[in-house]
Amino acid sequence: MNNNTLIPGEAARSLDSLNSLSSPYGIVYDPINGHLYVANDGSNSVSILNPDTNAVVTQISVGKTPYGLALDSTTGNVYVVNEGSNTVSVIGGSTNNVTATVSVGSVPTAAAFDPNNGYIYVTNAQSGSVTVIDGGSEKVVTQIPVNSGPFDIALDTDSGFLYVSSAGSDSMSVINGATNAVAGTVNIGNYTLAVGYDQARDQIYASHYDANPNGTISAISGGTNKVVSRISVGGGPYGMAYDPSNGYMYVADASGNVTSVIDGRSNAVVKTLNVGTYPYKVAFDPGNGYVYVTDWGSNAITIIDPSTNTAKTSPLGAKEGPVRLAVDPSNGNLYAAMNGISNSIAIINDTTNHLVSSVKTSGGSEGLAFNPATRQVYSSITDLGLVAAVTATTSAVTYFNTGGSPFGLCIDGLTGNLYVTDVSTNASEIVSSTSGQVLGSVGVGYYPEAAVWDPTVGHVFVANAESDSVSVVDDLQNVVVATISVQQVPLAIAFDPANGYVYVSNSGSNTVSVINPATNHVIGEVTVDDGPNGLAYDSANGYIYVADIRANVTSVIDPASNSVIASIPVGGSPSSVAFDPVNGYVYVANSDSDTISVISQDVPTPPFTTTSSSSTTTGSTTTTTRTTSTATTPEFNNESLLVAMVATFAVVAIAFRELPNSRPRPPPSKR
Repeated sequence: MNNNTLIPGEAARSLDSLNSLSSPYGIVYDPINGHLYVANDGSNSVSILNPDTNAVVTQISVGKTPYGLALDSTTGNVYVVNEGSNTVSVIGGSTNNVTATVSVGSVPTAAAFDPNNGYIYVTNAQSGSVTVIDGGSEKVVTQIPVNSGPFDIALDTDSGFLYVSSAGSDSMSVINGATNAVAGTVNIGNYTLAVGYDQARDQIYASHYDANPNGTISAISGGTNKVVSRISVGGGPYGMAYDPSNGYMYVADASGNVTSVIDGRSNAVVKTLNVGTYPYKVAFDPGNGYVYVTDWGSNAITIIDPSTNTAKTSPLGAKEGPVRLAVDPSNGNLYAAMNGISNSIAIINDTTNHLVSSVKTSGGSEGLAFNPATRQVYSSITDLGLVAAVTATTSAVTYFNTGGSPFGLCIDGLTGNLYVTDVSTNASEIVSSTSGQVLGSVGVGYYPEAAVWDPTVGHVFVANAESDSVSVVDDLQNVVVATISVQQVPLAIAFDPANGYVYVSNSGSNTVSVINPATNHVIGEVTVDDGPNGLAYDSANGYIYVADIRANVTSVIDPASNSVIASIPVGGSPSSVAFDPVNGYVYVANSDSDTISVISQDVPTPPFTTTSSSSTTTGSTTTTTRTTSTATTPEFNNESLLVAMVATFAVVAIAFRELPNSRPRPPPSKR
């Protein structure tokens, strides 16, 4: 098997059987039972696939946001790294049941098994450490401090050294498996995400994610721990796997939706294969000689057959995937960033709740903001380093080249400038909303995903997902005046003008932090459902709406009591919320079910969801918890509209149809 082709015909289809793949991330092959294990970070589960039939054998519930996987080749146990719950689930290879759960460090991302000592090594991105687990007892042996932001790990089987990538420094840590201590570092360059090992040539490969046209792969000699080659690939190299049958390293490019094939003999790219949307991880199956790529954005897996010399794109069945929302307050039109098959911005009439047009952009969006002054909607195209500005009246598109990896967006109503968070430089760019000129940059926390402007104090609040913090930027001086600690993985942020507070959704702890901008302190924590993501303020009733992406509900917070008063079932994987002041509706983007739910307050008809809340106060912080019981919800179809009565709220789902000129989507956050 020497060439590299997507399997044609039936076998070329993406593995989305039983609809069991939900944002597939990590993948590992078990040679003992011949199965592939796939971590679904969108459904907190692991799918087990039979490569012979391309069918899903079963699905196993694990911890929150499973990312990396590792196989203990001596026992057949599979170790699942749960980034959202700071644990590792142990799946028995013979039973396919979870047999143990091991607590590790903060924000674990990857794992590797060392057959020399029987230990499993787990990288903890936020703790800056590697947890060592004894595969025999499933107990933690030790914690090893390493460079900041450890993200991936690979074992050099010849030397027994483990190489740990660092997203927060310019070097890799090298761990001696015999002593469980750092033996040295390798200076290779910034933002290293993934590592792989070529046993035949004793080379370690490290990917440098750039999200611009050219990322790089560093090839490191295992004998000298020196960089021997730099290989140019696509802008978003992520996971990789080595195929010993041909000596090639397969590297998933998350921003280019391709997999680069590197010949280890020449350290050159010999093939580039089109795969699914946002490919992240790669695994080699020695049983059939195929290479498997997880397509996070397509909810699929691409199969590469190295035996032929042409590439064919598998029918991915990509979803439309609305992920971000914004509203034009002058006419109520809703803008939805479509990151599935169309890479476009859908425009929805808020009177009919129907699509009226679609504006194609150059790539998928991670941020969306509407500027009433210029009548433009701005969309951050993370993988291209661009912000698209779409004029509401003409649908004309212009592009601002911000560079880096633009993510969250907000408009400063005082200066008129656009604040753009950059997850590759950990900064907030200040951009002219009219000319697109970058006026300045402010360093903030790690992986800033969202921002909001507070007009009462004139500050911009930036949520830093990997720092568990909020940076407060003075919009006149453009300096950080405060850094506020919040709970785990803050992803979104909103301002309540009625009480002047800022609300931050913490996806890793299932809470919403309440910040008083007058003191820049957290004054309360509200417990919501699983996976709080986007949130928005409703000026009609004064409530905060929170999209809980893993629970498929929207939590409603009453700021008067900072408690949850309702939990509204919506579509699959709700990721963003927007309020329309023209019709008084709240819109929720459901990224997995290709719908937008419309929540209104004018249908006081049961059955409904009831919520009881209790609060405890420790010091100056109040934590609110709740219990929820839900009655059966009747549903009836009216063409493309689905109506469900939930307490005093009506939910109407807008089902998306593929629009003309439709086509593809960037990464998690992870997160």
